[in-house]
Amino acid sequence: MITFDQDKITFDFVYLKSITQALGGSISIIDEEKTFGKQEVTKRCPVPLSVARAFIMKHKKVTKYLKPVLTAIVRYDGRVISMERHPMGSMGELVHEGFDGEPVMWESYSQSNLDKLIYPLMQNSKRQWYFDGRYVFSFENQDLDKLVNTAPTMTADNRFRKLVTTALDFQELSNADKLQPTERSCLAFITDNGEYAISPPIWKELGSVGASKRNSEDAAAPATSFDEIDRSMHVNLNFALKAGREIGEMFGYEYVEPLQLPRLMIELHTVNLPNIPKQVKATYNINLQFTHALAWLLGMSRKADTLDTYVMMRSLLKYLTTKGIFRNNVFDADCIFIDGASVKDVRLKNLDDLMNDTDYTAMSIRAIIDQVKKSKSRSNSGDIAQVAGLLTEKEA
Repeated sequence: MITFDQDKITFDFVYLKSITQALGGSISIIDEEKTFGKQEVTKRCPVPLSVARAFIMKHKKVTKYLKPVLTAIVRYDGRVISMERHPMGSMGELVHEGFDGEPVMWESYSQSNLDKLIYPLMQNSKRQWYFDGRYVFSFENQDLDKLVNTAPTMTADNRFRKLVTTALDFQELSNADKLQPTERSCLAFITDNGEYAISPPIWKELGSVGASKRNSEDAAAPATSFDEIDRSMHVNLNFALKAGREIGEMFGYEYVEPLQLPRLMIELHTVNLPNIPKQVKATYNINLQFTHALAWLLGMSRKADTLDTYVMMRSLLKYLTTKGIFRNNVFDADCIFIDGASVKDVRLKNLDDLMNDTDYTAMSIRAIIDQVKKSKSRSNSGDIAQVAGLLTEKEA
């Protein structure tokens, strides 16, 4: 875990021109060193996707500004963790004239909330605080060894434990109402020799893990044990590709051996796994149990000694428990057909029936014309005319 250091918090004031969620998130700001007069010169800066999304949603999905807007950017060790637009929008100024005629510099809500709410709370609690890129969190019991071994278990073998933490959402620094301490859940994994790894507080409640992938009748019942997820879920190829790429680039490709990517290439008859259709990647079982993948990621998170690597491991843990799994009965007939129906109820037509079906033939020819029109080659012009004539004949 990354210990929180308030000295690494910095503030920048920029003039925001645009913001986007594309390619992981970025902003376009005025380059004041190169801008002269009315000729604006901009530069792009990376911003975490979650920060960009929250900023866009807060300001009614506005992503571009004709007149640049003064914006306060909060960074932790150089990484953007929060953004706050001036309350007066494009009319806002960094320095304005006060009531007594003296110049007054704009103080963002983010800065005042840190100085008046967050820092005093941390000092008075006398706890050790940690940071995961979004949440600052701490544990009521500072003896982590005792806390981990006495926490509620999530599996029958007692390897996975649920830890409740007190968390503050630094993405909401500008909103004092959302900065109240809340309870969130961390996950701990204990090895045979007693060592343990603790995840960031990704989940509000561990019972929500896998909820989006469960059947509608089961969604209301939270998963009380990860053993249930092992029995009902498979880990998909999407997770293997994402984890293999990010962990390989960060730590080295020798660390992605548990994913057995060479075996998957042989099974799928391709060396270009990312080019496989997305439907297959989302529903292909890589034969890695959910709890095994979770333990592997938690073990790898112990190697994260910088905020960037810790945020990357946090992202993979969240991905595994949301998009990285699928129900193992997804292809069962009961999940495909409505009650009482089966494959025998699917209407079948032979080729002669289809060719004699005027509506179907006309629809197919129109689809051919659309495909031909998309081609930019002049040689296709005759084909268009020929198919168009056939369509006219069929419709006549």
